[in-house]
Amino acid sequence: MTTVADRIATLLRVIISTDQIGEADAAIKALQRTLQKAGLDCHSVADAFLAGCNKPQATKIEDEDDGVEPDFENAWRQVAEYCITRQDQLTERDRKFLRSIRHYRKDHLSPAQINWLRDIYLRLLD
Repeated sequence: MTTVADRIATLLRVIISTDQIGEADAAIKALQRTLQKAGLDCHSVADAFLAGCNKPQATKIEDEDDGVEPDFENAWRQVAEYCITRQDQLTERDRKFLRSIRHYRKDHLSPAQINWLRDIYLRLLD
């Protein structure tokens, strides 16, 4: 099953790599239709690209499971952006939460918010 993200990635590859104007034009129109059907726009694509560029670096921290995960307390904005780029895999409640913290003005989240963000992030990794 092809996801919206897979379709967008395929169309972007065609647009960027082709030297055929007709092929590029058709791919651009297909991309616009795909974005519109998914309720997205060019800003969504640009935000996803930037979030991918700013993907949180794994910081080795010891936790009860001896796992490696991002330092959520210091890199929560990058983790949130990473999760937002995969919001089609999340519940509406999770998407609402991510949108609410996206432009949060404080430097830190509450412990409950950190736990919720960590839960979302770990679910996306599965």
